[in-house]
Amino acid sequence: MIIYELIVKENVGNSMDTLILKARSSSLTEEIIEVTKIKNIDSNILRDIIANGKAIIIRSLKRYGIVKLLSIGEGLRTKVNVNVGTSTTIIDINMEIEKCKIAIKYDTDSIMDLSVSGDLSNIRRVLIKNSELLPFGTVPTYQAYLDSVRKFKSLPNDDYFIKVIEEHLKDCVYFMTIHASINEAKYI
Repeated sequence: MIIYELIVKENVGNSMDTLILKARSSSLTEEIIEVTKIKNIDSNILRDIIANGKAIIIRSLKRYGIVKLLSIGEGLRTKVNVNVGTSTTIIDINMEIEKCKIAIKYDTDSIMDLSVSGDLSNIRRVLIKNSELLPFGTVPTYQAYLDSVRKFKSLPNDDYFIKVIEEHLKDCVYFMTIHASINEAKYI
């Protein structure tokens, strides 16, 4: 619930009208119209695909109008995502910035930070700044795990994991990969 409230406050103000709810009410939003101009698809068709939950437009109002809108889903073209990020053997932010520049030069659709070493918060912020017009994604599970092991000598609890996700959202991350599992024994 905390994450949903943060997303709503950051992206749609106090209104609970998300893009899918607007599409379900037959509204053609600014985002839908903008994407259809760029992607050469009928706006009513895209609205209906979104209304049916088979496509999304990722966005952040903090960077709206700066970062290109990205539509993902059924009936839309395949997207190219470039992965960047530090490893346990190489922590070189300049090399990662150069990867961002190459991704931009070759017109990729998005950039994803997979960093697993170094100051992950700082690395993410620097890479977001250098991603220019591209939507930027992360894997907050990596940071939650690594921070918890370093700081608390244990696996992250639910509260810490949510805190890391909120930090990523506040940094204007557009999308995330969440690695999740259910431990069956815990629910028996």
